[in-house]
Amino acid sequence: MIISLYAKGLSVSDIKNHLEKLYGYELSEQTISNITNAVYEKAKIWQNRALEQIYAVLFIDTTVLKVRIDNAVKNIAAYLILGIKLDGTKEILGIYISKDSENSIFWLDIFNEIKNRGVSDILIVCTDNLSGISKAINGSFPTIESAYKSLFLAVTEIQFKWNGSKIRDRDKIYPQLTIYFSEILEKYE
Repeated sequence: MIISLYAKGLSVSDIKNHLEKLYGYELSEQTISNITNAVYEKAKIWQNRALEQIYAVLFIDTTVLKVRIDNAVKNIAAYLILGIKLDGTKEILGIYISKDSENSIFWLDIFNEIKNRGVSDILIVCTDNLSGISKAINGSFPTIESAYKSLFLAVTEIQFKWNGSKIRDRDKIYPQLTIYFSEILEKYE
């Protein structure tokens, strides 16, 4: 609860007052500050941790969040990277916040950062093909260009072929996706 309120922009004294009014529970401002600082430190450690050298797949996308900043609701962009390791396990590589809308220049900075954290190769990057994203990807990881192009063409073809498909039709789509992506991975083994 304390972290949630703090993330929404409430001050330590506001959180203290909220807990007292709503729950009748008293915490000192110092205790609340200690809790938020501890979580902040753990978040910083997580954000700077070393990453795997190679990822089989990265899913990248940005979502727009509405947050209260200075008593006004503003849109911020949250850049998300989900990686699939070579053993098949999933890992969030990072969540990055920007006050600007999604752009490939910010993605380039993110790719450079994950490269500095130990990533040396990515077999496939799944993206919505934001303008300039291929240049951003290839700016940091030039060896994945052909895999990226193959994957983008496959996703575009699948979207065109099954545009408007109902959920019940997904049983027909997924086996074909599996076959196609297996063929791509075989090229890069």
